[in-house]
Amino acid sequence: MSHADSLDFEPTSPSSLSVKSGNFSRQESSDIIVTSPRRSEGRKIYYHVADESGEVDDDATVGYSLNFKGNGVDELTQKLKEDTGLEDIVVCTRSPLNAQLYPLRLQLPPNNADMHVILVASSNVAGDPAKPGFLL
Repeated sequence: MSHADSLDFEPTSPSSLSVKSGNFSRQESSDIIVTSPRRSEGRKIYYHVADESGEVDDDATVGYSLNFKGNGVDELTQKLKEDTGLEDIVVCTRSPLNAQLYPLRLQLPPNNADMHVILVASSNVAGDPAKPGFLL
């Protein structure tokens, strides 16, 4: 059986081929539109606020979330300040290796992946920020 026979059209019939491929292209492009709105929504930021001693019990404290469309840590910090009403905060992430808190410094990770961050009052930051695990 030849390839043309399996598709049930004559190889000399270009009109049937173009009609079928035109419908397929339209369907394919509408699928792309339906499945790609995530990028425009930004990313989901889940956050906890550290207590006065700088401690966070991720399981015991209430967590919050917001949608964030930016890429910069400064933009995220400003958005979190507006959302929480807190002023002097450092946005941190918890290391999966040693569970210590580390401040976010540069750009947020690419691809708009959801993030989990912890807000620590600037007064609870101690030591040299260049050293690992400098938060109390």
